Amino acid sequence: MSRANSGVALSRLSFSATLLLLFMGTAVAAVTVDTTLDGDDGECLADCTIREAVATVIPGDTVVVPAGTYFVSLGAIVLDRDLTIVGDGARHTIIYGTVTPQRVFVVAVGASVEIAGVTVALDPAQTNFGGGGIHNEGDLLLRECWLRDGRVSHHCCGGALHNSGTVTVERCTMSNNIGEFAGAIFNGGLMVIESTTISGNSNAFLAGGILNGGDLTLVGSTVVGNVAFTGAANVNSEFAPMVLRNTVIGNGVNGPDCIGNPDATAGHNIDSDGTCITSGGAGNSTADANLAPLADNGGPVPTHAANPGSPLIDAGNPATPGSGGDACAATDARGVARPQGPACDVGAFELAAGQDCPGGAADDADGDGVCRTEDNCPAGFNPRQDKVVFPYALRAAPIESFSWDEPADVSFVRGDLSVVDVYGTNDSGDLTAADSLTDTEVPAAGSGFYYLLRLGGECTAGSWQTRLGGQPGRDASLP
Repeated sequence: MSRANSGVALSRLSFSATLLLLFMGTAVAAVTVDTTLDGDDGECLADCTIREAVATVIPGDTVVVPAGTYFVSLGAIVLDRDLTIVGDGARHTIIYGTVTPQRVFVVAVGASVEIAGVTVALDPAQTNFGGGGIHNEGDLLLRECWLRDGRVSHHCCGGALHNSGTVTVERCTMSNNIGEFAGAIFNGGLMVIESTTISGNSNAFLAGGILNGGDLTLVGSTVVGNVAFTGAANVNSEFAPMVLRNTVIGNGVNGPDCIGNPDATAGHNIDSDGTCITSGGAGNSTADANLAPLADNGGPVPTHAANPGSPLIDAGNPATPGSGGDACAATDARGVARPQGPACDVGAFELAAGQDCPGGAADDADGDGVCRTEDNCPAGFNPRQDKVVFPYALRAAPIESFSWDEPADVSFVRGDLSVVDVYGTNDSGDLTAADSLTDTEVPAAGSGFYYLLRLGGECTAGSWQTRLGGQPGRDASLP
């Protein structure tokens, strides 16, 4: 399986293009998951769970997981053959582990697996053994994924990811994971992490963010704000070699940023307390990173935007991005082209050039150079700011029942969107296009139903509050 960089962030448009190629008779075949529940009857006929799809595909094929929240309740799904799992973007395809103890995925020895465009998480109440989200013993490529809410107890490590094989991580985020010995990642094999954010994870011993016991390289990544009750707050590499390049490590809580003197000689790294760059290297510096909180800044996963005046801006390797060697990647974690100034920025986020919004970076959180008051789309989705129609649904979370007072009465806190159609059903089952309600089919006033909306108009990144039929506002998320 190829491990080449894709260069641009997976978007809903590229997801659609991927599916088109899959079904146009190319050499790659696909099995599509069609239920959010877990189950294993050995086939994908009446329904097809993620577990059944994985067991059904021929080695080399693809499992397609559409937008939705999927529950893994029968224990870890073992990936024991070469395959690709493709979601509809990490904000839209969420795979939850819901039993104790368990992992969500286990990549078996000898298997070559790619997982792209999904969130992998555990119910916050769950605990498990090493590798809360994913335990890898094979060859794994993680691309544009969000690993969050992993919990590891039983004297082990890696709330999000435990590796004893080979892993490449590209344009991902790992946040809010907890592990007894490593909050987010334990590496006992070979691992390369590129254009990735590791933030807000915690541990009891050794490392809040990453514990490296193998061979690890961090490239163009952001490792900040992790918490150690003992040991290193962000990275502990005292047991094995580790290389840093164009990476920021900083603002660790209750411990030093690094333990173990990683090799920073490739240069252009920033560390808030000096413990990560003791080996020297051109362009290395010790400074507070001056980053905004983890947020939706456009792109497939949350990132930390650089605030105006941040030392990360234009401090990366001056070579042409994407030219190889120690140069920065051609794009940041969101797919924004590098550089946006005389040189690329250090870390996973590239602040757009010409930033002159009244509120600074906070007014252009997606970094596309368009200020919030004029911006209606995340970077890379609708750069011309045209009106668009979303062929995707907006679902309240959780789905709730409402009494409908007036047809198509939907308002938003900000933005300009209109209802294209409403999906409704009288039970709590999954909502489908078959449940679509036209203007003439809106339930009578006072009747109850579950809802899912398809919207058109201008788009703005972020969370929205809906008001349906005069009912109280409900939070929802824009695709």
